[in-house]
Order: sequence, then C-alpha cells, then structure tokens
Amino acid sequence: MKKKTIDDVDRTLLLFDKSLPCWDRDTMSLAGEDPDAIDILEEHEFIKKVSRAYVLTYDGITRRELIGGQMGVPTEPTGDIITDISIADERLEVNRAIQLLDRAFYTEWGLKENSICEDFPVMPNLIYNEYFELGHKCVKAIWTEHEYVQKFFKDFPHVGVEARKYPAPGLAAFNKWAYRNDLAFGKLNIDLVMRLHADFEHYRIYSDMDMPTDIFNFLNVDRLFVHYVRDYEKPVDLLPFIGKFHIFLTGQKRIFLPGWFDIDQDENEDWTMLLFITEYEDDIQFLTKFFREECGHDLIDPVNPLFLLGTSMERLRNQKEQKSTVYDWFQEEATRIMRPDAPDGE
Repeated sequence: MKKKTIDDVDRTLLLFDKSLPCWDRDTMSLAGEDPDAIDILEEHEFIKKVSRAYVLTYDGITRRELIGGQMGVPTEPTGDIITDISIADERLEVNRAIQLLDRAFYTEWGLKENSICEDFPVMPNLIYNEYFELGHKCVKAIWTEHEYVQKFFKDFPHVGVEARKYPAPGLAAFNKWAYRNDLAFGKLNIDLVMRLHADFEHYRIYSDMDMPTDIFNFLNVDRLFVHYVRDYEKPVDLLPFIGKFHIFLTGQKRIFLPGWFDIDQDENEDWTMLLFITEYEDDIQFLTKFFREECGHDLIDPVNPLFLLGTSMERLRNQKEQKSTVYDWFQEEATRIMRPDAPDGE
C-alpha cells in the first residue's frame, strides 16, 4: 500500500477552525476522516500537541489558508493558537461530544444544520442567583419576578399565537429598550445548536414568507441546544445556565418570532430541546435524579414547551445504529429528564 503523503491529508487542516480548534485521532475518525492524518500533519509541523489535543501551528494556519484557496473553500480566521492545557482538553472533549451526537441521527427528508459555539444575546442579563431559588426538594424560578423582567413583559406583551396579529418588535426595538433602561446585553454560549428542518422540500413553499426579525434562523425548525457538562460543573452549577436559557427563549417568543416560535407556518409544533451531555453514564443518571428530585418542573414550566434531555458520551459511543430522525433518537436513546407533554421519562 502506498504510504500517504502530506498532499493526501492536508485538506483535513480545514477541520481546524475557531469553533473546533482541537482534534485528536478519535475525533478525526468520528468526523469520517483518516486518523493517520494527525501523525502526518504533526510530522510536517502543521499541528502540535497541547496536552491531549492537537492544535494548528502558525505554519498550519498558512497551509490551511492555501488549501482553502485551492479548493475554493472560504477559510474563516482561526483565532489565537491555544496554549493553555486545560482549555485544550476542554475544547477537545466538546468536539468529541459534538462528533458523537452528530452521528447519532440524521434527518430523513430534511436537513440538519449544525452551529458550534454560538453566542446569543440575553436581556435582561441577571446575576447567577437571580434565576432560581433552591428550596427543599424544589427550585422556584424567581427570574420571572425580577424588576426588569416584569418591565420587559409589560413593554413586549404579545406572545403566543395571538401575537401574530402584531408586527414582531425585532432587534432594533430590543436595542432601543436596552438603551432606554441603561442595560447591557449578556451572552449565552451554546456548545452546539442543531437546527432541524423537517421535510425540507415541503417547507420551501414558505421560502418567500421569511420573517426579517428571525435573525437566528429559528423559523420552521426544531432546535436541539447542546451543553457539554464540564468536569468542574456540579448539577447545581447548571441552574444559572438554565435560567439564562429561559430568558433567551423569552426573547425569541416576544421579540424575534412572537407567535411563530413554537408553532410554525405549517401549523406544526416546533420542538425546543436542551440536551446535557456528560462523559459517563453514571453522571447523567446523577444529574437526572438531581433535576427531577431536587428541582422540579420550574426548570421548564416558565418557558414551555421545553424538553430537558440527557445523554452521555459513553452511551453515544455504544449506540448500535444511527436513527433516521431526532424524534426516533429522542424516544429510543435519550434520557427525557423533563418534558411538557407527558410524565417525565416516557
């Protein structure tokens, strides 16, 4: 067998980008590429090892731009070269979780769009202890009672199907409201967002009915928001993240897609799912128990319909076959921690 050269594998440099800067042989293989490319790229000093991850070198960035130009593939800036060991290890594990989940299901008759490390604006931006109040065997969503949230509800009152009668406020109105109240936007970072288009051909009939205020492209799609649980994150540490996610969804329902976020233009339900991925199966079972027994349904009720899901990298790696839709994967493979339409776990 002919030994592979750098010319055979240098296109894999395009995998290294700002959102996925860290790779290894396993993630390369999960992405459908030759894992031996790692050794060849390292030999030519286009990548280097930082802890357990491989990252681009300056020569690698230059070669990547060259390959992108030759192939006609736009190459976005890669960002700073990662040198911190803990950051490299974390970004590698996030990459691994993304690759494992991406192969867990495809979208029959539809389209799956993946967006990695996406930032979303959050307003009002509360501090960590203003989202939930932890009591005995329950949490209370207190973010809804906050002064600026109440003002937000008053100033943007239209929500649900009835909101379709009125123009969507959009980003300009959102910015004006923040300026008028002297508030700064917060940021919600999501490791992976999957926008799932069902029956792509059918929904083309609505292509000339796009909404200009839908700047995040959530119209007529199911959405799977994915958070990889870091080693240092305890279950209770995730509550502010969930609270910030609540406020983000509230903005979608009142500012950007009022009337259309949960029910689409074909009058079908659009699912919103928040998925937590842990390294090991025991960890997701522990997290599930904490959410169900120590927190309760205030984790989803203020912004229903919302599905809270869980899985582990261990489970994803052991999955026997790829499911044809997210609904099959949801029913057969995911832990349904909390759901708005049936008893938890069903």
